[in-house]
Amino acid sequence: FEEKQKKLARAPFNAEPMSVENYRSRIAQIEALLKSPQYKQSLAEKEKLTKKLDELNIEHRFIKADLDAAYYKRDSAIEKSAEESGKKDSGDELAEEKEVQNIQKKLKENEAQAAQISAALLAVTKKVELAEATLSSLKNGLNKETSTLASIKERIAKTESRPPSIQQIVVSGLGEYERVDRCITCHQGIDRPDFANAEKLVYRAHSNREELFKAHPIEKVGCTSCHDGQGRALNVSEAHEGDKHFHTPLLKGAFVQASCVRCHENAPLISSAYAAQEGAALFQTRGCIACHKVEGSPYLSITPGKLGPDLSTIKDKLRPDWLVTWIEDPKKIHAETFMPEFGEKGKGLPRSEAVALAAYLTYSSGDATFSPAAEKYAGAHSASAETVGRGKKLFQDRGCLGCHDLGKDRDVLIGPRHVELDGAADKLSRQWIFSWIEDPSAMSKTTVMPKFPLSQEEIACLSDYLLSLRTPDPKPAMEKVTAAEIASGENIDHGKMLVKKYGCYSCHNVPGFEKNMEKIGPELSDFASKDETLLFWGTKNAVAHDKRNWYSWTRARLDEPKSFETDRIEAVMPNMHLSNDETEKILVFLKTLSSERTVAKQHRRLLKPGDKELIAGGQLINHYGCTGCHSMYDAHDTTLVAGFKPEPKVKYGTIAPNLTPEGERVRSDWLADFLRAPYVMRPYLSARMPAFAFKGSDHRAMVDYFKATQQRATYQGWKETPDISPSINPARGQKLIAQRQCVTCHQINGKELKAGSGLKWYHDMKAARRMAPDLASVPRKLNPDWADRWIENPHAIMPDTTMPNVALTREEASAIRSYLASGALNNKSSNGAK
Repeated sequence: FEEKQKKLARAPFNAEPMSVENYRSRIAQIEALLKSPQYKQSLAEKEKLTKKLDELNIEHRFIKADLDAAYYKRDSAIEKSAEESGKKDSGDELAEEKEVQNIQKKLKENEAQAAQISAALLAVTKKVELAEATLSSLKNGLNKETSTLASIKERIAKTESRPPSIQQIVVSGLGEYERVDRCITCHQGIDRPDFANAEKLVYRAHSNREELFKAHPIEKVGCTSCHDGQGRALNVSEAHEGDKHFHTPLLKGAFVQASCVRCHENAPLISSAYAAQEGAALFQTRGCIACHKVEGSPYLSITPGKLGPDLSTIKDKLRPDWLVTWIEDPKKIHAETFMPEFGEKGKGLPRSEAVALAAYLTYSSGDATFSPAAEKYAGAHSASAETVGRGKKLFQDRGCLGCHDLGKDRDVLIGPRHVELDGAADKLSRQWIFSWIEDPSAMSKTTVMPKFPLSQEEIACLSDYLLSLRTPDPKPAMEKVTAAEIASGENIDHGKMLVKKYGCYSCHNVPGFEKNMEKIGPELSDFASKDETLLFWGTKNAVAHDKRNWYSWTRARLDEPKSFETDRIEAVMPNMHLSNDETEKILVFLKTLSSERTVAKQHRRLLKPGDKELIAGGQLINHYGCTGCHSMYDAHDTTLVAGFKPEPKVKYGTIAPNLTPEGERVRSDWLADFLRAPYVMRPYLSARMPAFAFKGSDHRAMVDYFKATQQRATYQGWKETPDISPSINPARGQKLIAQRQCVTCHQINGKELKAGSGLKWYHDMKAARRMAPDLASVPRKLNPDWADRWIENPHAIMPDTTMPNVALTREEASAIRSYLASGALNNKSSNGAK
């Protein structure tokens, strides 16, 4: 049709047939003419002539009737005259004849006038009908030209109006009853690739169809197994929203991810369920897990310790006025803090309650044990611009930014644990800061902050820097708190009651509440299964009746915990000040919390070897903040290298080595020992691996996580790897190390090679760059297969590594690895040193 129109458009303007565009143009012209004053004048003339002709025709009939009557009278007079024969013509006969002649004359005049008007009417009619006939002809031509398209549209309309035949999928084992899905009655293109870009959403093929249906054939698992909804329904409302007898609304958008956990025990490892994973992480880091009991969720496989700081020695740590202001409304001091806001949103707790809480915490606080070095620092040390500057550089270089935040107005990274240090000088004593940096676990048994390898001088410089961090302007107004208020017995008793009421002990180690193990909030293990009728909506009509459902109730509680508070029922849940994105992700996670586990064996996907370790270890890595310093590759996001080669993007921290290949790179026993007692391995890095006070066997669980990430081997649990062997021509390896000048970047046992050593090529290592790990640890650290592959082509394992590819064969790489394992280089380089 379109090709034909292009040809017709090039034809003469008045040629028949025309293109559709030309037809419409001509029709528009004629229609414009029919609306013109000239045409309207012709119509009026035609109407006038028609009316006159009608009048003449009526008059013609009357004249003929008069003529017939005259003929009758004349004939009657002639007949009467014949009866009276012999008499002269009577006057009556002559009179009647004359009347007939007069009427005949009148009739001829009428006919002549009618003929004249008919001619005029014909002329004006032709003039009018020409335009109308042309318009009709053009419309017929247009209809003829578009008949094919009209026919297709008519067929489409008939097809769309045809009632669809009911189609359904019957799935067994996905619930307490046999599941019947009739979704494909409407969604007929859901698994058809030719409907990927269908104009109407209802016919469009499922997104990510190939990958999704490969693992979840629609004819076996249906639609409602993932999307919920009422599969048996045959109208949109009941199918998507359910009804009063079957209230399971459709899961939309990211909420579909909540259904993965029904069949997949390894749901936290499913990359497409990212929102549920991130929501679970937020549920933990924002402290929800501290107040709410959750059982049976694979997303929460570890139980973190106290999320907030230890308050057992708080009187030697914080000033009372600062503490009261902080308790009253933490956002006044740190706008981005994770500490929630208790009390009324935007106002916080009443000052009387904040003072009472501070009074009890101060009263119950023990004495902090400061180290002798801290006492010496507080008494004799004097800060200077030089020591503050050095402390700032240490803070940036040693990895402090992996967990700490210095505020939006400072050009620094924000760590995943998000512990603010702005205004440290306004609240902390000199002894406390020094002792804390020196050994955090000695100051608090619940902290996860590790001990860094720092000299006393470095700790002093860091302390000077932290003591230079004042609260940025505008400073929060801090009402002075009197000693009498803090020492008041009434306030102390009231504060103890408030600690219990608000559940402060859930996140903090609070003296007097060490044995309080009961969660202050309701259990959420089956929260996703709660119907809206089981939720308390209060009396404020915070959510309109027609908007009430699980989502609106939960969203309202997260946005404003006091939404459904009444004069009889008080809401003590604090306000977390979540962003919209954080709220939605937590909602997705909460939607996974259901006790419904009736999925039959054929649909369940049990944990594979290594899955348990990946889930638990991944949560521990987040708990200890490893990715604040260390980078990892994002397997689901790539970037172009050299403009054309796609490689995984690096994410997380950027000040410590990439941990992606760690599982296949190192031996399990070495990694476990290193986590417990780190040592300097990469001299070129200013950051140093700190020593964590791991809880129980957390360090072994983290080793298991890295071993489970291996892509080249089947996970076998905790298993010691063999020593680096077999030895393959170490003598050739020695020559290759010299030829390739490996020691230009690597140290051996923390020392540089000296002139006259066994490697003749070496001259002056003082000018050599220190860009790589110490080679002394190779024999007990690296797995032999990985070492061979790494030396052969490091970029095949880590595309962004700075180690060059020096075009070695696998045999040459193995020879170098064998020489490193022999210890000969270590002995020659250290001149007798161990």
